[in-house]
Amino acid sequence: MRKYQRRFASQYDLVLSNYGIFLGKHSKRLVVKQPGHKTKEYAVSKIKHILVLNSSVSVSSAAVYLCAKNNIPIDYLDYTGRPFARLAAPEQPAWHYGVYQVQAEDNGKAVHLAKAFVEGKIRNQLSLIKYYSKYRKGKDDSFRKLFNKESRLIDSYLQELEKIREKGKIKSKRGHLFGIEGRAAGAYWSVVKYILRKRTEFEGRQHREARDLVNVLLNYGYGILYSRVWGALMLAGLNVQISFLHAPQYQKPTLVFDVVEEFRSQVVDRVVISMLNRGEKFHLSNGRLSRESRNKLVENIFERFNTPVRFGGRERTIQEVILYQCRRIGKYLKDEIPSYQPFLAKW
Repeated sequence: MRKYQRRFASQYDLVLSNYGIFLGKHSKRLVVKQPGHKTKEYAVSKIKHILVLNSSVSVSSAAVYLCAKNNIPIDYLDYTGRPFARLAAPEQPAWHYGVYQVQAEDNGKAVHLAKAFVEGKIRNQLSLIKYYSKYRKGKDDSFRKLFNKESRLIDSYLQELEKIREKGKIKSKRGHLFGIEGRAAGAYWSVVKYILRKRTEFEGRQHREARDLVNVLLNYGYGILYSRVWGALMLAGLNVQISFLHAPQYQKPTLVFDVVEEFRSQVVDRVVISMLNRGEKFHLSNGRLSRESRNKLVENIFERFNTPVRFGGRERTIQEVILYQCRRIGKYLKDEIPSYQPFLAKW
């Protein structure tokens, strides 16, 4: 069990990752018991989110009730980092947002948002490899040539994206948008592969059933990001099953998949690449990270969530930026702002 403190706020993330942990309640405090360890108590006012990373963790009904009453979500991740359950107070998205989300299919706003999500993903990927290029271009001629080639390709894909008209149905645009996104991702991962070549073996991105260290770390990190974006969308009053870039699927939170795109590289990829470049040691067995390795990754991703960045006219943590962006989706759908601009990290 670990507890991570935000730099600029007084609330904590509570991470339950060890075997046999029991989460209970005493008065207005959450109680964590673990065999062989001293019982710990936390004031509910100090906890903002609970993440469960071990299937042996048990949570009492009283603790669930206390968390729901205080708007503290409990997210469960499997060994790959994939979210498989969320316990939270029953919240219904504001009805007018749901209506506006449906109307976006016909008024061009779905295309605008889908383009913005793809643009945010590609530009942030480009920013990340530019960030790493600062330390390599002058020292490694092979890297310089690869970087120049792939970054020019990514720029051309952004130009192609810009030309997609926002009139018409999103259904007719998805194939083109995903085609651009996929080609840009290929160029990006080619550079990442080179950056990591002396640290670990990485042949390219693999989403499911990954067995190599880099993909396992990325997939686990994305799972944490999914849970954070899901919670932010709920707080913003949006229906997570009505999406724009990704086609809606029955009982799937496809809007989460949309919004995650502009944050993947700057939250998860950056953490994983930096940790591997620092020589951090991870233990992997049969495609599973050890508990110590998971804890290490989670700690670094949470630190990244709480990193301050300048966005929207002031300094915010990345976690705050995620919520800010989710709320801006709603404002754009309601015509309260003229457009939706993706989060773009500086390098």
